[in-house]
Amino acid sequence: MKVLICGNGNLTVRDGEAFLHGEMARFMAECCRCGMSVGYATIVLEEKLEKTRNLANSKMPDGVTVEGFAAFSTLSAVRKLLMLPGLLLKLFRIVREYDFFYCYYPGTISGCVIKAARLMRKKYALYVRGELVDSPAVQRDIRGAAFVFATGTTIVKGICPDYGRCQEVAPMSDVFRRECPASPRTAFRQPLRGLFVGRVSREKGIFELLAAMKVMKDRQVPVTMNLVGACSSDVTAAAREMGLGDCVIFSGLTRNEEELHRHYQEADFFCLPTWTEGFPRVLYEAMSHALPCLTTMVGGIPSRMQDGKNCYALKVREADSIVAAMTRLAESPAEMARLSEASLQTFRHWEAKFEGRSHAGQLYAELENLDKGK
Repeated sequence: MKVLICGNGNLTVRDGEAFLHGEMARFMAECCRCGMSVGYATIVLEEKLEKTRNLANSKMPDGVTVEGFAAFSTLSAVRKLLMLPGLLLKLFRIVREYDFFYCYYPGTISGCVIKAARLMRKKYALYVRGELVDSPAVQRDIRGAAFVFATGTTIVKGICPDYGRCQEVAPMSDVFRRECPASPRTAFRQPLRGLFVGRVSREKGIFELLAAMKVMKDRQVPVTMNLVGACSSDVTAAAREMGLGDCVIFSGLTRNEEELHRHYQEADFFCLPTWTEGFPRVLYEAMSHALPCLTTMVGGIPSRMQDGKNCYALKVREADSIVAAMTRLAESPAEMARLSEASLQTFRHWEAKFEGRSHAGQLYAELENLDKGK
C-alpha cells in the first residue's frame, strides 16, 4: 500500500541531502520496514529558516519519497497568487498517486490533502497532535477518517464524543528507548536551573516566562532559565531589554540527542507555559529525567499531569503564575524532591503502558484491519 504521511515537521536540504527531525525519520523508517511504500508531504525550508523554526538532525530514510512544498508564509502575496495553480495541480497529482493518507492534524498541508482525498474518494486517517476547534469542519474531518490516533483521546472525544475509532498513540520519543534514572533527585543547585525545550516563541508562553524571570531577578530569587530550541529575534531582543543576560540562556537548536539529554540532566526543574498542545513530548523527556515540572493544563496535558501531585499547574498567559510556582520550588528543596519522585513515577507508569508498542506498528495494524475489511 502506498501511504502518504502529511504535515509533521519540516524538511531542510543541506549539501544536497534532506534532513528532518530524528523521531520522524525513525517513524518513517519503521513504516518502510513494516512493508509500506511511504511518501512524505511536508514544507521544505532553507537552512537559515530551519534555525528559527525546526530541528532537522537526521537524514531522510532510504525508500521514502519526498513530496515537498515551499514555505508559503515566507512568500509575498503576489508570489503566493502566482504559485497557487501549480500547487493545486501538484496536490491533486500527489493524491492520485497514493492509496492512503496519514495526516498530522491540524495543519495546512494535511487540511488540503484531506479535502483532495475526499474529492477523489480515497481513505485517510488522522494523528491529532494539538487542541481542536469545535467546528463543523473539524467534526467532518474526524468523522470522515478511517481511524484517529491521538496523544490523549479526550482531545478528540471532546469534539466528537461518538467517535469510536480513536486510540491513544505510542509517543514518538527516544526516552522510551533509554533507561530512566534509578532514583529521583534529592540535591539541587544554587541558583536553581530551570529548563524550557521547544520552539522559543510567543505561543509557547515565552514572553510570560521572560516576564516571570524579570520578577525573580528583581526579587533576587536565585534561579536561571535555559531556553533550548529554535528562537526568533524578537524573543532575544525582549530578554536584552529586560536585562536578563545573566539569568536567561539561549542555547538554540540541538542537532544531537545526547546534547539535548545533557540539558535535561543539568537542569533542576522544567517549565512549559505553553498556550496550546496535544501532549508534548518534552514533558515525557523531563519526567524521564526526574525533573519537577511546571506546566499549563492545555490540550491533552491534564490526561497525564495533576496539579500538586506530579506538577505545579500554571495559568495560561499569566507571568504571575510562573513566578509563584518557581518561588515555591526555590523555597522548598523537600517539595522539589517530592515532585521529582512524582515525575519519575508518572513516566514509569506510561513507559510500562506503551512497552512493546510503537507508532508505526499501530499504524500498520490499523491499515491491515482496513485491508481485511474490519
